[in-house]
Amino acid sequence: MKIILLFILAILNFHCKMNPPCSVLDSTCNTLGYVLPDIILNSRKIPTPTPAPSPTPQEFNINTFSGPRLISISWTAQSGATSYKVYRKDTTGVTASDTEITNGGTTSLSFADSNLSTTTSRFYRVSYMSSGREILSVEKSNSPNPTGLALFLRSDSINQTDASIVNTWNDESGNGYNLSVTTPCTVGGSFRTNIQNSRPVVRFLNSPANTNCLARAQGQSPLMNNGLSQYPQTTFLVVRTSALTSQHIFAFGSTPAASRWNKINIDSTSIALGHGAHFGFASPILVPFSSFLGRFNILSFRSNLAALSYSESIYINGLVIGTVLNFTAAADFSIGNQITIASALDGATTNEGANMDFAEIIHYNRLMTVAEHNQVVCYLSSKYNISPNSDSGLSCQ
Repeated sequence: MKIILLFILAILNFHCKMNPPCSVLDSTCNTLGYVLPDIILNSRKIPTPTPAPSPTPQEFNINTFSGPRLISISWTAQSGATSYKVYRKDTTGVTASDTEITNGGTTSLSFADSNLSTTTSRFYRVSYMSSGREILSVEKSNSPNPTGLALFLRSDSINQTDASIVNTWNDESGNGYNLSVTTPCTVGGSFRTNIQNSRPVVRFLNSPANTNCLARAQGQSPLMNNGLSQYPQTTFLVVRTSALTSQHIFAFGSTPAASRWNKINIDSTSIALGHGAHFGFASPILVPFSSFLGRFNILSFRSNLAALSYSESIYINGLVIGTVLNFTAAADFSIGNQITIASALDGATTNEGANMDFAEIIHYNRLMTVAEHNQVVCYLSSKYNISPNSDSGLSCQ
């Protein structure tokens, strides 16, 4: 046994003489400060596992909705993303070398591509940075924007400070039908920022006065100029009411004295698209206002007023809540020449001005198809984070 131990010590002594001292920080060093023989070193090495490669981020989904003269692009938050870019192209095959329309990026989860042709389709992709790589979404195109746009008022086009008075609300339809403080209005609405889905509103408070409104003067409105035999229309409003009193939301036509006018109004139990004496009045449609008060809704109206017949459908958040058919109408309804929001046309109807927040108003001079109507509802739903009614069957994906 002594002979074996002496032999081992002799080998170690010879190895130490042949190898210089090493640093104790060296993983191959023994406690005596010398490099261990390979035979011993290799016997104690533990294999280092190879790390699994990080998964490559996948293309993510986006949605596009066509509104009047603009397209809304939206997406969900992506892990690790701090900002997003939106790329656009007139043909399919969008890449990161195509037109970037977000001016270097946006932190929002949506973007509106505005001032577009009403007939052109465009293609979009959204991107974000991940580990030094630009990750692109799937490509989506929009449906062509509906034609026949007559009036387009959106509160997020107003550039004012919070609580300032809105004296002019510019029409973006391309027709120039701007509203201002003119008869019957004496003061405009109040501009309030960051109200619904981080977007502003124009707020009107008419209690007890009826002149807090915006209008287009007599002789300047073309919303009822489609001829003597037919007046079709499709109207959309994004509004929130703070009271269930009788309120005029949107009216156009001639003065009530001439009895050629059109109005949208609500009261404590119903909503109606009414008409002057030359048209008759549509029956009001009862609605459950318990779910209407204090929240934003998308109100929309599809109506076709013709010489001997009348039909209308009224919707709340994409769900048709009532339809009136075969209502007798007069032949002459092309004389209308005024627009008013938040008040009656002449401001004379006591206590029927609106106590409402207005986010957007869109009016088309034609009866849109149900598919076209739903397209605009989805645009507004995405923009203002207002879910379609679950009973409507409308999917905005």
